[in-house]
Amino acid sequence: MRLKKYHLSPPVSHSGGSSTRHHPFADFRDEERWNRNKAIASLCLVQCLFGIGTVFVKWTLKSTSVKPITLLLHREVSAAIILVLLSSRHGWPLRKHFKEFLVAGFCMFLNQALFIVGVDLSGALVASCIQPSQPIVTFAIAVLVGQEKIDSKRCVGLGFAVVGAVAVVLGDVLVTGKSAAEVGKNSLLGDVCLIANCLAMGFCYVLVKELNKWYSSIVVIAWIYAYAALFLVMTAPFFLSERTEWLLPKQAIPAYLYLVLVISVMSYVVISWSNRHLDSSQVSCYGSFCYNFEFERNEEALPSHWKPTIRVAVSGAAGQISNHLLFQIASGLTFGEDQPVALHLLGSDRSKDAVQGVAMELEDSCYPLLREVWISTEAEQAFRDVDWAILIGAKPRGPGMERSDLLDLNGQIFQMQGQALNKVANPDCKVVVVGNPCNTNALIAMQNAPNLKRENFHALTRLDQNRARSQLAVKSNTHYGAVKNVAIWGNHSTTQVPDFVNATILGEPAEKVIDNQDWLEQEFTPVIQTRGAAVIKKWGRSSGASTAVSISNHIRSLLEPTPEGDCFCMAVCSDGNPYGIEEGLIYSMPLRSKGDGSYEICEDFEINDYLREKMVKSEEELVNERNCVKHLIGETGGACQIMEDTMLPGEN
Repeated sequence: MRLKKYHLSPPVSHSGGSSTRHHPFADFRDEERWNRNKAIASLCLVQCLFGIGTVFVKWTLKSTSVKPITLLLHREVSAAIILVLLSSRHGWPLRKHFKEFLVAGFCMFLNQALFIVGVDLSGALVASCIQPSQPIVTFAIAVLVGQEKIDSKRCVGLGFAVVGAVAVVLGDVLVTGKSAAEVGKNSLLGDVCLIANCLAMGFCYVLVKELNKWYSSIVVIAWIYAYAALFLVMTAPFFLSERTEWLLPKQAIPAYLYLVLVISVMSYVVISWSNRHLDSSQVSCYGSFCYNFEFERNEEALPSHWKPTIRVAVSGAAGQISNHLLFQIASGLTFGEDQPVALHLLGSDRSKDAVQGVAMELEDSCYPLLREVWISTEAEQAFRDVDWAILIGAKPRGPGMERSDLLDLNGQIFQMQGQALNKVANPDCKVVVVGNPCNTNALIAMQNAPNLKRENFHALTRLDQNRARSQLAVKSNTHYGAVKNVAIWGNHSTTQVPDFVNATILGEPAEKVIDNQDWLEQEFTPVIQTRGAAVIKKWGRSSGASTAVSISNHIRSLLEPTPEGDCFCMAVCSDGNPYGIEEGLIYSMPLRSKGDGSYEICEDFEINDYLREKMVKSEEELVNERNCVKHLIGETGGACQIMEDTMLPGEN
């Protein structure tokens, strides 16, 4: 299923009075619009660099004996090698996109070859002046393939742009009335080559726009360039018969270096990146003619106190938990009432219709903070540029399935999702893993995403913490708001350790307020561990709503300063922890945050013999789980020994 975007209504102003169109420069706080403006500014610079390159090429061709095809050959091959090497860390194209890359490479080959021939025959002035015809060619192609819609303002702007190009290119024939013989066959042939050059590049821009949905900008341009270079190497022998013609003279080295480093590597990477944020027809004119029309399409001004829009991906988007969570996010309960969001919903082929239904409901709800909804069945599409990824989707445990089998089955899902996040997500993306077994699934995702920070991978244990607070409040006949410093240690399983030792009720130690050690040790923990099964027994459904609330609590705890004398819990990477837990695990601990999205492990918790014994047991279980999935995290050694079934009933 291809990525599909639902365009949502712009936010409604709550300040009273009628809304008016805002000044075009007033909304730079919006990240997406800011990226578009950066793209336009970058393309204006590219236009200047291309102009300099045109003059440089013409001077080199006239002052040396080098053939245009020789200069082009050296440029393409060198640039292709550099770009492929630079792109290798971002992944490789999939086989299913081979045709698109091949056709785009052929279009780029035609573009480069026809441009240099056109410059040689018609001159630098004509070559520069014909460029404004490229946007209208690209726009026409994009409209034909359904990538862009007809816009009257843009058509007028592009129409004005192309008039000058046609007049200059064929001016001697159309204006002066000279015959073709007088103008010269070579000049007319050069003009035709330059026009064909624009047509070829128009097709290329449209294909780049499509491929940018799947890959990073540098991967797209690198492999298109590689195929273009391949076509050039294959055709060069037809034009270069002598051995000396293959060599580049010293006088041409400056032009060669400029073309490779500035035009091919730098400028085309900028163009490919800009194509991610602008329409193909805008990119094709290098920002010179569509600048004003771009701002005409702005939405209403966002309220001045709102933050820049963030992108949030949710997997398992058609499930029960997501059905509660997505509306909390859209309403502002999760990220804040001043935080606009763009939702990226990831479903499966089986659930794609249901995900579309969820997107329709979100659209119908008209949440002011909800800016966009994207849906996809491909992880790389859904995770592109996201700031948060909430991974809920996981396979349920089937009849007769061993726990080690479930670890491997879901581990493969989170291995793939970790790799996708590594390739396309924002480098500062924070990942919340909910799908069980969530601790080890988070470990697998983290190990497969080395480009992301290890501390930004969390597994959900906030529901366990909320349950523990609630039970202590009920037992002490107080409100749960009076219960603080409750921690959950270890794995999200029946080996988890609800910590009543460090908990307080109305500022007093929980053990003192409740004064019933047998209840705390013998009843309190099993109640927390089996709460999910009890909900299912009573209601016939799993804990979807409370899980969604706990996810929102989890995120809010990172975005708001932790109150004095309290903590929040989530399973995080155990590297450098102060409690002697083995490093390289995802282990639940008490944390505090300054409200900036980061956290620190609480170092002042008392660990008595009772807690230590149970914490070690949960640690051993996580080590065993890690041994079972080492083939998914690039490690070897260690035997898979799941000693007992400790998955939480109703949540596996």
